[in-house]
Amino acid sequence: GREFENAEKASRFGREPAAEGSGDRREGGREGKGGISRQPAAVDRPMADWGPVIVATALFVVLTPGLLCTLPGRGRVAEFGSMHTSPIAIIVHAILYFALITIFLIAIGIHIYAG
Repeated sequence: GREFENAEKASRFGREPAAEGSGDRREGGREGKGGISRQPAAVDRPMADWGPVIVATALFVVLTPGLLCTLPGRGRVAEFGSMHTSPIAIIVHAILYFALITIFLIAIGIHIYAG
């Protein structure tokens, strides 16, 4: 029961499971009576992956129909800086967005870690 839960939590954060009876003992921090930490040390948190956020934001800005280009344009295949859009252009840009974000995040696996 409890041993399994501790082992599962520890494996999620890449730590060794705590030994039975270790209670709230932490390395570092101030220790009170009996070595039990009253003020825990910094909690180990997984690093935040900012890669998907940055890639999605950049692609959203670049592929906004009418901002940089419009595929298909009103009179041509492509128009640049026209600031006009159409339902077909929105669908084409959405398909391009999905294809590129899939390539960058899944196939290439862009990761940017902060922290």
